[in-house]
Amino acid sequence: MSRPPAPKRPVAARWRQLSLNQRLTLSVAGAMLGVTGLGAAAAWTGIFTGAPSIIAGDNSVVQTGSGTLVQGDQTVINNGYSEEMHRQALDDREARVRAEMAQAHGEELALLTRQLQAIQSDRDNLAESFARTVEELRLLRLRLNDFAPLLPREQLEAAQAALYDGERAAADALLAELQAQTADSVTLAAQAAFLRGQIAESEIRWADAARYYAEAARLNPSFDHLKKAHEFAWRMGDYPAALRHG
Repeated sequence: MSRPPAPKRPVAARWRQLSLNQRLTLSVAGAMLGVTGLGAAAAWTGIFTGAPSIIAGDNSVVQTGSGTLVQGDQTVINNGYSEEMHRQALDDREARVRAEMAQAHGEELALLTRQLQAIQSDRDNLAESFARTVEELRLLRLRLNDFAPLLPREQLEAAQAALYDGERAAADALLAELQAQTADSVTLAAQAAFLRGQIAESEIRWADAARYYAEAARLNPSFDHLKKAHEFAWRMGDYPAALRHG
C-alpha cells in the first residue's frame, strides 16, 4: 500500500521562529533520545505549548490535557489498539508481502521471504507481539510530542489519535517533513530519521528501515543510531555498510 505524501507545512519557519534557548532545548532532547532511546515525554510539550499536564502521585489515572492518560508512575495507557486490530494488521502486512513476492526474484525475494517469516512469527506469538506493539506505539506518541514546537497542533493531534488505533502513516509523514526541513539542526533531523526507521521496522518494511537508520547514523553517529544502522544493513545483506557502522 502506497504511503500518502508528506504534508506541506511551514516546519522550517516554525524552527526559525523559536528562540535560541528553545532550539538548544530541543537539540538537547534530541541528543538524549539518540543516546538513550527514550522519549523526553510530554514534559517538553508543556514547556512550549502550555498544555496542562496533571500527574497524580497515587497511581490514579489522570488526564494530561492532550488526550493522554497517565498513572502516578507516568505509565501511558493505550486505550485504542486492540489485539484483534493487531491480528488484522499482521494479516494486511502478510498480504502486502505476498503480493510483492509474486513479482520479486533473487535477493529481493529472499528478503521478502524473511519478512514473511517475521510476520508469521508475530502471529504465532500474538500476545507477545501485541504487547510489544502497544509499547512501541506508546513510545512513538511520547517521542512525537518532543517535536511539538515545530508541528501544527491539529496535524500533531491527528497523528497522535491515529497512533492510538495503530496507524503510523500520519506520524511518518510529519517526521518526513521534519527530517527534510530541520537540516540546520543535525540532531533533530537525525532523530526524525531514526523514528522513521523505527516505524518502518515495526511495519516490517526492512529496506525502508535500513535507509532511515543509515541516514540517522550519518547525521548523528550515536551508539543507538549506529547499532540500528549496523543491524539493518546486515539484515539487508549490505555487509560493507554493516561493518562501517560497527
